[in-house]
Amino acid sequence: EVTRIQVTKDYATMIAPVRGDEAKLQQVFLSIFRNASEAMNPGGHLHIQVTQHRAGRGVEDQILIKNDGAPIPAEIVDKVFEPFFTTKRTGIGLGLATVKKIVEEHGGSIAIGSAPGEGTTVTIRSPVSAMVRPIADAAAAVHQHAAQPNIADAEKSRQRRSRIVQVLNVPQRVRLRSSLAAAL
Repeated sequence: EVTRIQVTKDYATMIAPVRGDEAKLQQVFLSIFRNASEAMNPGGHLHIQVTQHRAGRGVEDQILIKNDGAPIPAEIVDKVFEPFFTTKRTGIGLGLATVKKIVEEHGGSIAIGSAPGEGTTVTIRSPVSAMVRPIADAAAAVHQHAAQPNIADAEKSRQRRSRIVQVLNVPQRVRLRSSLAAAL
């Protein structure tokens, strides 16, 4: 008897990093993967697809996580992100509520679709990091302009930018491939 879940990955060749907290993004993926595995029978299939596309004036990464397990009943699918809502005997109902909060804190969105015979698909959309980098670059330029001209070499400039990013609390670039892999 097959007891393992089959995982397929379909990642776009080029995936721009997103800005965020890598540990929190791994928590998002781990929670979604755990829920998917609990919904599937032994031998189930989990499909992960990551694409990138234009969204308005920017670019966003889209992550689809689809499982072929038991679907979420139509009457409760709209409630799954509500705090303390659970269908599990031992659950407390904070998993997907926390997932939604983290995704939204990163400027993204999350949705769930589920149907009999099709399983469940979680769709996460997240803006790429290109929109945040100019903030750190502008702050570094202001700092560099005020500094003495003899400290403008590349390494000191990189260190200064890193400190400014930390002070401004600008999240670091997160590679989705590594976050997904760590959660699997």
